Amino acid sequence: MFAVKSPERLVLDLETEMTPALAELDGKVVADDPYIKGLRAARNRPGVVRVVLDLKTEVKPQVFTLAPIAEYGHRLVLDIYPAVPVDPLAALIEETRKTDELRKERNEQPKVARLATIVIDAGHGGEDPGAVGRHGTREKNVTLAIARRLKRLVDGEPNMRALLTRDGDYFLELRERVSKARAVNADLMVSIHADSFVRSNARGSSVYALSDRRATSEAARLLAQKENASDLIGGASNLPKDDYVRGTIIDLWRRIRCIAARSSRRASRC
Repeated sequence: MFAVKSPERLVLDLETEMTPALAELDGKVVADDPYIKGLRAARNRPGVVRVVLDLKTEVKPQVFTLAPIAEYGHRLVLDIYPAVPVDPLAALIEETRKTDELRKERNEQPKVARLATIVIDAGHGGEDPGAVGRHGTREKNVTLAIARRLKRLVDGEPNMRALLTRDGDYFLELRERVSKARAVNADLMVSIHADSFVRSNARGSSVYALSDRRATSEAARLLAQKENASDLIGGASNLPKDDYVRGTIIDLWRRIRCIAARSSRRASRC
């Protein structure tokens, strides 16, 4: 892979033969793609196909391979990032500044209500499909559709703004999802999942809440002091070092033990 300037392009030389799938790649690029203007592939020399991505702006690419897993075979992954990462918090501040200037021009009184920021996280994505339904429905697509709908509802509320951790079919690590929420000082982060179940007649939803300042974290701390962590997670010797992940695991196991106690009638409440 290498980059070409004036105009901006990315070039991939693949040691393969030309196939109909490669010839049809250009039709896979949507008009509103933030980085890719067009895509073309052609035989460059014997045994090599050259794929050229015409870009809308300068980018920072990363290429890596993935071994086969589940229904996926060998994969070559090209991730395209902006050359200068967008700071959503800075964009939010700039939008507020422009709004205030417009109010001044109109001699309107500035609003002092604080803007609440809600980060909506669509679970899974990219090579991680999540749960797969009987007819092939993938959790990653369901969660993204829900996240987009929820964003429209939140944005329609006064003094509220929603941001998505992902707005496309790509993979994000857990730490990256959390980092995005922290970067904008989110008031609330909502992670959406669509779990599968063994019974097709199962209906409804479940909500799992974790706060680093309220009852759940306090209960987790008390439980961690009282019981050995390895007992909580079925023999694992160490919990993750990340405070948020460790707190979530401990709190989740507290709830599981509570449910088990209820089902066996050993406890009336937890």
